[in-house]
Amino acid sequence: MSYKVPLIDLSHINDIVIKNLDFNSFFQKNSFIMGEEVDKFERTMRNYLNEPYFLSVSSGTDALHLILNSLDAKSGSEVITTPLTFIATSEAIVKNGLTPVFCDIDDNFLLNVELVESCITDKTVAILNVDLFGIPNNLKKLRKISDKYNLVLINDSAQSFGAKIDGESTTKYADFSAFSFFPTKNIGAFGDGGGISLKNYEKFRKIDSLRVHGKNFSDYNLIGGNYRLDSFQAFILNYKISFFEEVWSFKQSLADKYLKFFQSIDKNIISTPNISEKIDDLSLSLFTIRVKNGKRDNFKQYLQNLGIETRVYYEKPLYNYQIFEKFQKNLENSEKICSEILSIPFFYGITDFQIDYLFNSIKKFF
Repeated sequence: MSYKVPLIDLSHINDIVIKNLDFNSFFQKNSFIMGEEVDKFERTMRNYLNEPYFLSVSSGTDALHLILNSLDAKSGSEVITTPLTFIATSEAIVKNGLTPVFCDIDDNFLLNVELVESCITDKTVAILNVDLFGIPNNLKKLRKISDKYNLVLINDSAQSFGAKIDGESTTKYADFSAFSFFPTKNIGAFGDGGGISLKNYEKFRKIDSLRVHGKNFSDYNLIGGNYRLDSFQAFILNYKISFFEEVWSFKQSLADKYLKFFQSIDKNIISTPNISEKIDDLSLSLFTIRVKNGKRDNFKQYLQNLGIETRVYYEKPLYNYQIFEKFQKNLENSEKICSEILSIPFFYGITDFQIDYLFNSIKKFF
């Protein structure tokens, strides 16, 4: 007999929001663009992240686009980044006339910090790191490299809201951090949403202008766009952040439980990122494993037959997609990991029964 275990189930969090938020109070204000809810959210985020500036925007993709736009880099300038991420990361680079330089990844699915310096040329203007699945990279070392070569350090924190290094927000180390508030993220809206934290006032003013069609007080002096966060999404996020620590604590305990379970599985068959020693720094949005010896696809189908949803994030390195073919590389670890990677059910509110069913099913396969 099989049971349903979704990869992500938002109903638990959504039920809390729906039961406790007074939606009528929001709609009666007739304020749907910018306004007090957006202002409140931006103040809250500045305080939470302990950053001088924070701007809400329309999505995590737009956050990256606006950050790169604000650099005023020459066309063809290079940005070092990872090939294992959602397309938006490199899409934003190319859309701004810049060149993505793909650097291989480590066994934690992250940009290999030890290889970054070998990718730097006289055209390099920035490093765009991705804290994939909510695992923070070695941002201390990336900061040192960035300072050494006078590069901008951008952190794609779309999947890692709440992640810390030594008890402090990861934003401390980056010049810019981009966030996504897509519904499945650690703090998600009821639609699209994003944000940018940054330290430079001039860049703050420029991005603030770009997100509202380049408006600067009563004038327009930039070609911008409509990159605003809807007031309704800010209304949802203002409430969700009020109980984020509860969600974060649940997922921390869940990650600990998963890591302990996989210790009982032969690492030559299934391995997990080497993150057990920094569990308190994580803010996992997904729990991702590597299924080795060419068994990933069979294992995925086996779990699907049992009603357990899984997904491959991501099927191939970005440079293997047609849109990025002129930036083609052959990065050994990226290729190997893409053939083994698999995300399994991991979400706030998952029941002990669902966890036991998942674990027992995994044990039976091997």
